[in-house]
Amino acid sequence: MGSIISASNFSRFGKRHDDDFSDRLSHQFTCILLLISSLFVTGRQYSGHPIDCWTPAHFKSTMNNYVMSLCWTKNTYYVAQDEDIPKDDDSRSALELVYYQWVPLILLTQMACFFLPSIVWKSIQASCGVDIHRIVKLVNNAKNINPTEREKNTEFVVETLCRYFNCQNKSQTYTARTRTCIAKNTHILCGDTYGNRMIASYLIIKLLYIGNAVVQIILLNAFLKTGTNYTFFGFEVLLDLVRSGDWTTSDNFPRTTLCDFKIREFEDNIHRYTIQCVLSINLFNEKIYICLWIWFVLVAAVSSYSFISWYLFSILDGHKHRYIKSHLQNLGVYNPSERGLLDEFIESYIRQDGLFILRILTANTSDIVAAEAFAGVWLRFKQQSNRRKNGIKPEVDENDYSTDCTSDLEEIKSECGEHLDDDPKYIEMQEMKPFIKTPSAPPLNIDEPDSYVEFHDNQLKILEKQAP
Repeated sequence: MGSIISASNFSRFGKRHDDDFSDRLSHQFTCILLLISSLFVTGRQYSGHPIDCWTPAHFKSTMNNYVMSLCWTKNTYYVAQDEDIPKDDDSRSALELVYYQWVPLILLTQMACFFLPSIVWKSIQASCGVDIHRIVKLVNNAKNINPTEREKNTEFVVETLCRYFNCQNKSQTYTARTRTCIAKNTHILCGDTYGNRMIASYLIIKLLYIGNAVVQIILLNAFLKTGTNYTFFGFEVLLDLVRSGDWTTSDNFPRTTLCDFKIREFEDNIHRYTIQCVLSINLFNEKIYICLWIWFVLVAAVSSYSFISWYLFSILDGHKHRYIKSHLQNLGVYNPSERGLLDEFIESYIRQDGLFILRILTANTSDIVAAEAFAGVWLRFKQQSNRRKNGIKPEVDENDYSTDCTSDLEEIKSECGEHLDDDPKYIEMQEMKPFIKTPSAPPLNIDEPDSYVEFHDNQLKILEKQAP
């Protein structure tokens, strides 16, 4: 099946609706925090005084400015007050602090690492066959429009999901069914054939978020604890703050450093100076990284909890059945006598990827909106099942996916003229083209008492009664 979503979405870095809060904690909130930190440090470096040096008394103002610029760019080195200054240049060079000028770029690199998994997830979404972000956006918009448009949007989402599930199930040969059974019971196979490609990919993305946070915590911890007795820097800093109101300063963020420089004077006389400097920027750098260390631990903990939750959700069959059944029962479209049909619906039709889509819809919209969409899928599945049992040929072949229904848009345009390019409705239809690469799902029988149309009308009445 051709991809239903456009690859151009890969480059859209706006707000997404195809993940959960723990993912946004990494690629959105953490990135914003790192960006603000980088801008703050950059501002301090270029608009303030990141370094101040104690120069000889005979230095004039211009000489002082020159020396401070020189010491800032050529690096300073740190020697504790109770230690002797090394005599040779090599020993002094080994003590140089070579990072503080690059802190803004280091923060931006860390930001890129937190954002990278979301880019990978978007690229995977581009080939999964259904645009979850656009579906969520559509049903979210459905909450704020008139009932007619709301019904059209929800019907459109239902039809899109039905096409996707029909397509995923069309190639279920005996071999494929055997592999699907193995995948279900061992959880080691994944792909479109097994109905778990999206959930497996999503779990891998969550592992990337966790791995990134853990690696950054380890690197920060090793960097910050230099010259201290701390093992877990951030936690022990907090303990020291509670106990004594201060903490042991890291040797990598010293306040006072030394700077060597040479000045050539008349007749090639070279004078060497060693002066003491104050790196006031380190006062902010250390506090920023202490806060980031603690924040990264929080992000890693939340991401780990989310991964465990999603993984258990994907492997616990009883929980999956209760999850679907509760959503359908809340809307009054499930009868306990349909238990066998519900099992077939979950295990053979929507499968793990369908459950994943439902949970993502719930996480990004609301229980009622997500339940409405899947209630529509459930009712269409029952109609298809009843047709098969009664030997009725479906009005549209469920396994025919060769027709490109987007050609209808071009027919409309040819009949109505070029002015349609400026028509809002036509533009909206063009934006929905990625959804309609397959023929329409079997139409609803509105005479059937449990049809989706009747169900949706009942829900609208309930919502109208609840409206203030």
